[in-house]
Amino acid sequence: MNLDEQLIQSSSRFARSGLEALPVGDHATFALHASIALEHSMKALLAKRHPALIAAPDFDSLLHATGHAADARTPRHLMKTITVRDCLTRVGRLLPALQNLEPQLLPLFDSRNAIAHLGETTITWTFRVPFLKAAEYLREELEVSREEYWGDFVATVMSALEERVEEAKLTAENALARARADFTRRYGHLDDEARGAVLHAIEAGYDPAKYEEDLVACPACGTDALVSGAAEVHWEQDDEDSASFIATFVPGGLRCRACDLELDGEDELRAAGVERSWDINDADPADFYEPDWDM
Repeated sequence: MNLDEQLIQSSSRFARSGLEALPVGDHATFALHASIALEHSMKALLAKRHPALIAAPDFDSLLHATGHAADARTPRHLMKTITVRDCLTRVGRLLPALQNLEPQLLPLFDSRNAIAHLGETTITWTFRVPFLKAAEYLREELEVSREEYWGDFVATVMSALEERVEEAKLTAENALARARADFTRRYGHLDDEARGAVLHAIEAGYDPAKYEEDLVACPACGTDALVSGAAEVHWEQDDEDSASFIATFVPGGLRCRACDLELDGEDELRAAGVERSWDINDADPADFYEPDWDM
């Protein structure tokens, strides 16, 4: 069995046992098993590209990862791999939607460490949806069917995610209504020229971090709003001798200074009508790839 296949099977097993622990209030088992499931899925995705991508900077581990186990001085089960945070960083470059979940996933991994090393049990119910969303992003990227990965828990997973989408729609609708009311209260008494000058000054105050932030029309008031997110990049072959650099921005949150609209997460953004992704037209490959000076 290939390493990536082994990791996928392990991830599926821990994902199911993690969900099984929640209804009985076993938060420790959920945190341990859910975080292991995500770590193994992330490592499976990297190992599918090449096993060396999950090897720690250790020669024996690299020998195992590159198919030269006979030359290693330690057995395969002692192979050292990168940390879960390194996994998240690396996979985030391949899967920006997962990178946008990083603020919600890191506390889950921290909770796992607290339980594993200190026996410190915390309430982890709030990690359930981020775990499910991350697991689904990884499952789809790994091209594993829901039935194969979740088994008897498919209905549970889909119900939880659909419930989250409905909650996000309600949250977004309420946020939009409040923001529109605030916008009218703040600027409704101004004439067109004065209001335009104020909004122009607000828009001029934005300074988006390149590849991490961008500006879009606010879905509540129409002025520029700042979105945070992640960039996905790849090369696309044009012909035998040339290729085009493609960069895509995947938003994960929005804040408008004019009406104070705030949206958090893909579900709320989609509910408010913000696009899932868009091209970054002025992306420079040099910003993403370190030059190889030896070459």
